[in-house]
Amino acid sequence: MDQLKIGELKSYDDFKASISKREIKNGKKKEVRKSVPFSNVTYDFSKINGEQYWEDAELTYEFEIIAETPDELEDYKRKLKNWIMNVFEQPLYDPYIVDFHYMATFNEITIEDDESMLKSTIEAVFVAYPYMIANKPTMYYITGKANVPTLLVIKVDSSHPVLPTIECNVPIAFEKGLEKMTFPAGKHQNLSFKLHDIVELTVNSTQDFSLKLSFNNEVL
Repeated sequence: MDQLKIGELKSYDDFKASISKREIKNGKKKEVRKSVPFSNVTYDFSKINGEQYWEDAELTYEFEIIAETPDELEDYKRKLKNWIMNVFEQPLYDPYIVDFHYMATFNEITIEDDESMLKSTIEAVFVAYPYMIANKPTMYYITGKANVPTLLVIKVDSSHPVLPTIECNVPIAFEKGLEKMTFPAGKHQNLSFKLHDIVELTVNSTQDFSLKLSFNNEVL
C-alpha cells in the first residue's frame, strides 16, 4: 500500500488514507549576489563558506479515503487531520524514496468530499529540511595503540558536508592535512568538524583507544 509513515503511524494502516498523488519540490538556492555600481560586474557570495545553501523543500501529498458510511468517513478524516496537523520536525517516510526520509513540518491541509459523502480527497502540504536524510547511519570503528598514528579513510556520499558524531573512550586528536582537532573522552559533535567526499584522517592518542565515528548521508 502506498502510504506515508510519520512517527509510529501510517496513513493507510491507521487512517485508511492511500496516497493518490505526490509532488516534491526542492527548495530554491539561497543566493547572495552583489552588483558593483557603474559596472557590469556581479559577485556571487552564495558559497562563501564553501557550501551552497537551500530554502526548505515542499512536499505535497493527496490522499483518498473511502468509507462505508458518512459517520465512518468523518471519523477517519478527523483522525487523519489531527495526525497531519501535529507533525513538527518529524521524520517523514515515503515508500517511493528508498533508504532516505525528510525531516518535515505541517504547513496546510485541504479537504474535499464527494456528493456521496463516502469519499474524501485530502491534500496535505509539508515544509522540510532541504536534504533527504539517510535512514541508516554510516559508521566507522577503529582501535589504536598509544602514541601510534592510525590512518582512518572515510567516504561520505552526501551532497554537502556532514557533521559526524565522535565516540571515544579516551581523549583523541584528529589530523587532516594541516588541521588538527582534539576531542575528550565521550560522545561529541563539533560544528567546526565536518566531512565531505573522501577524507583521510590521522588519529592519535596518548593511550590505547577505541573510536566510533558515525553520520547520516544527506542528498538533494
